[in-house]
Amino acid sequence: MPIRKQTIKEVDFCAVIASAINHLVAMEPTAYPFAEARVEGYGSGTGSRKRKDLRFFDGQGRVILCGEVKMPGTREGQSAMDHELMADAAAKADNAGVQYFFTWNVNDFVLWDRSLWNRPWFERRVRPWKLQRTLRTAEDVAREENLAFIKTRFLPDLLKDLADIVTGRRRQWGIPPDEFFIRSLESHLDWPVLLTAAHVLQQTESSKRFATNVEQWMTGLDWTFVRTPPEVWAGLVDNMAKTLAYVWANRMIFYKALRSRFPDLPRLEIRKSISKPDDALATLNGLFRKAVERSGDYEPLLMPDAADWATGLVFCPPGALDAWRGFLRAIEAVDFREVPSDVVGRIFQRLIGPEERRRYGQHFTGDDVVDLINCFCVRSGSDTVLDPACGSGSFLVRAYYRKRHLDPNRTHCDLIGELFGCDIAPYPAHLATLNLAARQIEDEANYPRIIRRNFFDYSPEHAFCSIPDGKGQRADVALPPLDAIVGNPPYVRQEKVEKVDKNRYGRMATVNWPDLHLTGRSDLHCYFWPVAASLLKPNGYFGFLTSSSWLDVEYGFALQGWLLRHFKILAIMESAAEPWFEDARVKTCATILQRCDDQTARMSNPVRFVRFSRKLSEIIGVNPTTENEGERQAALEKIRKKILSAKRDFEDHDLRIIVKTQVDLWVDGVRAGAILEATEEPETNDETTHAKNNDGVCEDLAPGAKAYRTDDYCAGKWGRYVRAPDIYFEIMQRFAGRFAAMGEIASIRRGITSGCDAFFMPKDVTKEMLSRHNSDRDFRENCGGVARRSVESGRVKIVKAGDGSVHPVESKYLAPEVHSLMNVDRPIVHAGDLDRLVLLVHDRLDTLKAKAPWVWRYLRYGMTASFASSKSKPVPIPERSTCAARDPWYDLTSLVKPGIAFWPMAQQYRHIVAANPQRLVCNHNLFDIGAKNLSPTECDVLLAVLNSTLVGLFKTFYGRYAGTEGNLKTEVVDVTLLEVPNPRGVSREVAQRLSDALQRLSKRPVGRLVEEQLMECHSPLRALRLAQGPPICSEELKQQDRRDLDSAVFELLGVTDPTERTRLLHRLYEATALHFRNIRVVEIQKMQQRSKSSGKRFSVSDLAADIWDAAELDDSRPLAEWLSQLPECDSSVHIPEERPVTITDSPLLPDHTVYFGKDRSSVVECKSGGQAELVARLALLGITNDVKIPVSDAACRRVSGLVAARIEKAFARFTDLSQSRTSDARIQRELASVLQNWFVLGRKINPNFSRG
Repeated sequence: MPIRKQTIKEVDFCAVIASAINHLVAMEPTAYPFAEARVEGYGSGTGSRKRKDLRFFDGQGRVILCGEVKMPGTREGQSAMDHELMADAAAKADNAGVQYFFTWNVNDFVLWDRSLWNRPWFERRVRPWKLQRTLRTAEDVAREENLAFIKTRFLPDLLKDLADIVTGRRRQWGIPPDEFFIRSLESHLDWPVLLTAAHVLQQTESSKRFATNVEQWMTGLDWTFVRTPPEVWAGLVDNMAKTLAYVWANRMIFYKALRSRFPDLPRLEIRKSISKPDDALATLNGLFRKAVERSGDYEPLLMPDAADWATGLVFCPPGALDAWRGFLRAIEAVDFREVPSDVVGRIFQRLIGPEERRRYGQHFTGDDVVDLINCFCVRSGSDTVLDPACGSGSFLVRAYYRKRHLDPNRTHCDLIGELFGCDIAPYPAHLATLNLAARQIEDEANYPRIIRRNFFDYSPEHAFCSIPDGKGQRADVALPPLDAIVGNPPYVRQEKVEKVDKNRYGRMATVNWPDLHLTGRSDLHCYFWPVAASLLKPNGYFGFLTSSSWLDVEYGFALQGWLLRHFKILAIMESAAEPWFEDARVKTCATILQRCDDQTARMSNPVRFVRFSRKLSEIIGVNPTTENEGERQAALEKIRKKILSAKRDFEDHDLRIIVKTQVDLWVDGVRAGAILEATEEPETNDETTHAKNNDGVCEDLAPGAKAYRTDDYCAGKWGRYVRAPDIYFEIMQRFAGRFAAMGEIASIRRGITSGCDAFFMPKDVTKEMLSRHNSDRDFRENCGGVARRSVESGRVKIVKAGDGSVHPVESKYLAPEVHSLMNVDRPIVHAGDLDRLVLLVHDRLDTLKAKAPWVWRYLRYGMTASFASSKSKPVPIPERSTCAARDPWYDLTSLVKPGIAFWPMAQQYRHIVAANPQRLVCNHNLFDIGAKNLSPTECDVLLAVLNSTLVGLFKTFYGRYAGTEGNLKTEVVDVTLLEVPNPRGVSREVAQRLSDALQRLSKRPVGRLVEEQLMECHSPLRALRLAQGPPICSEELKQQDRRDLDSAVFELLGVTDPTERTRLLHRLYEATALHFRNIRVVEIQKMQQRSKSSGKRFSVSDLAADIWDAAELDDSRPLAEWLSQLPECDSSVHIPEERPVTITDSPLLPDHTVYFGKDRSSVVECKSGGQAELVARLALLGITNDVKIPVSDAACRRVSGLVAARIEKAFARFTDLSQSRTSDARIQRELASVLQNWFVLGRKINPNFSRG
């Protein structure tokens, strides 16, 4: 007999909640205006006694809050914002005479203000609270853990908020109108989404054909996915259901908007008589077709004949049609034209998963910063405007309103005909068209100039787009010369951009601007600047919201020089009060330019670096509504005037402006070139450096080549002008002559770039293994076969590679290695502090086998191991580009150039520059600092200066933070240009003070520069509260040795008065505390955002494992093992490890010899030409060591054909599955490499150790 699931009725649930509320109130009776909650009948009469409701009463027994509660899974409980549910709750509030009422379907609790209930929807006051769990049925609600969550986790916070609102302690409690619209829309779509997701999951489990269709649909949208584990697949299906439901929602909303222009169109409804999914689909598409015919356009929005296989799935589950009827009722009273902001864009932001947004770099922008940029760039009602990556139309919609404000006499047709947009993704382009068309749906020629395409595919010689000509045909529309270019181009890191695309985009930039050569490391947005700006009129305006990285990083230097040569840079703006991309881990800036061909005018132009101290919404002070548009535009123009009128530095409570003329920036950039030209290495990216090719795109440079010039603009650190505190500018202006760039007094060299740290820089586990394995036999079994006495004598060490495998290696080929300063807690490093070693082998492989067999075996292991990770391609180590460039591939000895100290590339809240008295080796995460003609005393002073708080603060304005979090990244170029107090010519007394202070500092752990209470805080709300208090120095800043060190640094700068030094110290510590406090608060906020929105991002290994399991190969044995089972394979051949592989091409010699290695030092003499070809083929596939193959020419050629057929069959299956999992060509190539290795060499799962 089946077990009956426990359920709960509505009245019983209300009783449980009333009891829980009364318990909470009894614990803190003075905290609440409620005396008790009760479940009782509504109204009077015998009929009403059957209806029980949850009510809140005050101490006098008066009702002060009432509402409607419905169970999820019921028709009434589909949405807490259902129109009938809201109307019933409002009627109860009227009857009880209370101001506030609620609707609650358990998943969402919504509070309403009855006094504003009869207003238009966008004037109502409402606030929802989400349960943070999704309960689908009354059975879900009845589960003990869910009831406990509601009573102990949800109710306490809800009651406190309700108490503040009901008592009037919190007056501004409603959510904004557009947010209300979105929440309402989401609430009504929740139920269709849940039903569709459950249906798709069930069908994919029961039907292979259905599952294949789902996979193909996902791949068609550029999604990357795996089928396991189940919860990951369920999340992807949920996103599929959301996508389908939201596209239908947009089509329905737009149809409704069209009815206001064409009232003869039928009412949008799914009649009760319709009970089949196909009938619902046919009915709605029929209505959409009528709308297309009646309007003569909008087919791309309404899509009545869309052939998408998945479109109708939203109507298939039981109950789905009722769910959609509820949605149609919800939008019946909404006039979409009343929404002036980019509501659909915000819907898209919530709909599309973080992984997909990251891939396309789509981060959606609020009205405030959009309006600010438009205010700078759109100066006339007749301006032509382009957004080359328009997304859902934020900039264009707000430009529409600005143009209408500037010239109220212009028609809707005129305005919309001067706005042009382009986006690569279909759904955002669809929304942008909808968003613009909805501004005035009744206009006869309402045709937005939006095109779905890659912006870089547009050519000015061709039409930009086409629109209906009113005669049943389409007319081409050319892009006119532009008055303004605005937008938020996609932020995609350079490593995610295909090389072929980089080359093409770079060529386009250089063709339009021959003096611009973007590096191959440029992020995607960098290419949008020059290609879009080429379409701009002389004196036209340009405004982009982008990542701030280009202000400081190496790839931005070319962009800086180009701007200075062709534009007036009117303003560069950042906010210290808010992130302009809520869901992005990047710091953003708004850049305003004006095209200018007059060099004198350009160079004399003042560049305003603006830092906003308050949120833009507070500075503007007027919300973006139709009624307020004029007032809002006037407020924006006031801000623009304040900024553009600044001729010198300025600060008030809203913003700070630092003014630098363009000639000042140019001179600084040329000086930087002289400094960098003298460096020992140009900027690198772990594996390569870059220089220009003939197409204008930077490609690889040979190590040591010079990438900097002394006669042109080279580099600028512009980020400091928007981020540095006032004391930075005061100190640099007052003591400029006492500072020197690091590159002028020291050499900065990147540590060893090995190409695979997991192999070349293993951990030393010698002591651990000796203590764990006492007997020689046990030791040999667990330590790769080496005798215990060899290790005890010190001749051999035991190392653990990054994949967990354990190996013996001769000690003379190992050296202590400083891998990072994470575990170094003071400004000095000794070999005894380290647990890492670096492999330093210069000898040729063929000479090692006899004299150093353990390192020979370890190198052989590295020749087949891939050490795949999220940052490296899954290929054998010798094939990695960094390793392949070395001869031999494993020789790191020429890269060892230790200095006097280590500068860490990545840093957080501690500031340590560690001295290197033993001249230890470091990896590429650290930089070796070498002294340039400094005396020993000056070297000691430099070490002290580098550990000062002054440098600890100033470095943050030269590097860049990883995202908007507390991880600062500095490159060689950053440290080279960093200005520090100059140690040259230091007096003996000051040198002694600095040296003494550093020695004392080196005897204790160095603490953080951020206050301790913030490091212990993980709540964004608490962090903001803490940040509102006065600055608090961390314990580190209170230490006497640090204060003595910092005081001596000011004395080095020339501050001889102790009282003045104390004053400067106080200001420095206050600025430091505030700076790192702000960094930490943003970090906490971003940590919470990631926990809420982070989707599963699949590594290549994840996808490969999923494909391997799904392939269901008949025979997946490694190729060597498979060959050994063939009867004709009766001869053993040893294939060396060296590469490349060549067969003799001399006409004087038989083609039976196969050579290995660049110098052909290893040779295999074969018995026949066929055997030589087979050996070469197997070697190229990665096979090494002994393998069985035939001898005769014919047999070898037959086996070679079998090998080819076997691999071709497997690879065809792998290719099909790869294409079904992802449409990303780069990931497909990486998957092919991994699966080829697995199929040929065998799949290795979590190796624990190697026995040689």
